[in-house]
Amino acid sequence: MSDRARWTPFDVAAFHERVAAGLIDVGILWALWAGGMIWLVETGELGTPPRLASARALVWLAAVCVVACAYDAASLHLWGSSVGRRIVGIEVRSETGGLPDGWRSVVRSVVRLPAVALLGAGLLPLRTDRQRRAVHDRLAGTVVVRSDAVERLAGDGAGGLVIVETAADVDASERAIRRAGVPAGQAGWLRTIADQTEVRLDIVSPSWRRADDPAAIHSRAFCLLLTRLVERYPDQRAVIVGVLDNHDELLMIDGDREPFLERLLAEPERARRWIGLPDSTNMRIVLDEPAHA
Repeated sequence: MSDRARWTPFDVAAFHERVAAGLIDVGILWALWAGGMIWLVETGELGTPPRLASARALVWLAAVCVVACAYDAASLHLWGSSVGRRIVGIEVRSETGGLPDGWRSVVRSVVRLPAVALLGAGLLPLRTDRQRRAVHDRLAGTVVVRSDAVERLAGDGAGGLVIVETAADVDASERAIRRAGVPAGQAGWLRTIADQTEVRLDIVSPSWRRADDPAAIHSRAFCLLLTRLVERYPDQRAVIVGVLDNHDELLMIDGDREPFLERLLAEPERARRWIGLPDSTNMRIVLDEPAHA
């Protein structure tokens, strides 16, 4: 599991997923409590007839609660998950995208036990929180997300919730991805395409970075490459069109942006001039066209 991750509001775990994971973990702990109670009854420690509210029974219940908190805190700190969460496919992350540190893990686990016991208040997400965090998550500064949806970070990128408000210091393509509200998994794919666009430009025109407006060159090439990919990945059309509709480089285009970009793809020389590349540019590489095209 990666040390850090980022996600969008679409990737936050739903209420029913949290409940399902909680029931699995509670089932494991219930089995532990029941096994201990059976042993106490068999050995006569609870008296004859057995008294389930005796001091020994309450001590055993308290011990199971301590074990539950220790198990939850340790599993969160080490893996961000527990047996129940792993089965359901969710995990707990700090607000900055990393695994919860020891302090956050302990606070969350200790508060979660009484919060859930109080009519499930610990599982109910607060309406005022865009990440739908429950009481113990708000106090500990953690978020429950879907494991297969978050974007794992290998570099030094900022983790945690990706929102439009934090996009002022990023390029136009990243802002478009955030404005479109793309789920983190697909957002990672789009960011990879943006990186590949830079590589393609480096191959066909190494001097593009010294142009008057290299950011505009990169943005326009990225938009055209996305339009090309609609043909190859029609199931991703809605995501790609959403990004194009939110891209600053296309704000001056009246009407739908996709038809405009499709016309450029049909006229490589016009596309080259629009991007701002030299006459010698191999547009096949930029637009990911097959060599025989």
